[in-house]
Amino acid sequence: RVDPDRRIVVGRGRRVGGFDLSGASAGYGASAAYYRSLMPHLEARAAVSVDGITGDGLPDDYWSAAALLGLRYSF
Repeated sequence: RVDPDRRIVVGRGRRVGGFDLSGASAGYGASAAYYRSLMPHLEARAAVSVDGITGDGLPDDYWSAAALLGLRYSF
């Protein structure tokens, strides 16, 4: 059964490319979000994401992460 008051959203991505002088590189990303209606007009949400890039021309691999928690009241 699908509950209309709860939603889960998941995504991912990958991009491969490069420039002539920098070598090959690849970017990665993943995210997930959860939404839930707590009561009429009040919604809670949580989300996380991770993104990164790797490449031959880079000194290191770079990764970042983010998180979000929030409440939303609509009039």
